[in-house]
Amino acid sequence: MPRFASLLLAAAAALPAAAVAADALPPVKPGLWEMQVRSPELDQMRAQMQAQMAKMSPAQRAQMEAMMGQAGFGVGPGGTTRVCITPEMVKQAPMSVPDKCKGSWQVKGRLVSFEYTCQDGTQGRGETHYGSDTAFSGWIESASPRGKQRIENSGRWVAADCGNVKPLPPVK
Repeated sequence: MPRFASLLLAAAAALPAAAVAADALPPVKPGLWEMQVRSPELDQMRAQMQAQMAKMSPAQRAQMEAMMGQAGFGVGPGGTTRVCITPEMVKQAPMSVPDKCKGSWQVKGRLVSFEYTCQDGTQGRGETHYGSDTAFSGWIESASPRGKQRIENSGRWVAADCGNVKPLPPVK
């Protein structure tokens, strides 16, 4: 996956875990979250991955899903991603900015706005609206020397138990 797309995907996946001091953020339930991340580029990569997984034997597919679960991601229905958000992640709530980048965040009620600029010329901005402690939606726009991209994302809380999806690695 290109670095540009992976940074945006990681940022989108981390949004429910938060962006600034936990006490300033809208409340988010810990547990298993199902997220949709949409952009033409990511939709194409997701379709390719689904096609490859469809060609696998049931045992190979189960092994791939287990590896993804160990890495902090699961596959949900319709190409959604499942992520485990722990109570500690909800309390800590920092969202990291990639190395050599600077960012700022603003919280107004249930709306979190952010922007960032990186030394390599990449810059972006976005918003996440928390409709409740079990749902969010938002967008991220990013521009780099390689081009522009807009990602729309949404998520919903599925269960308190994350099942076989391990928590995401700690944010540094």
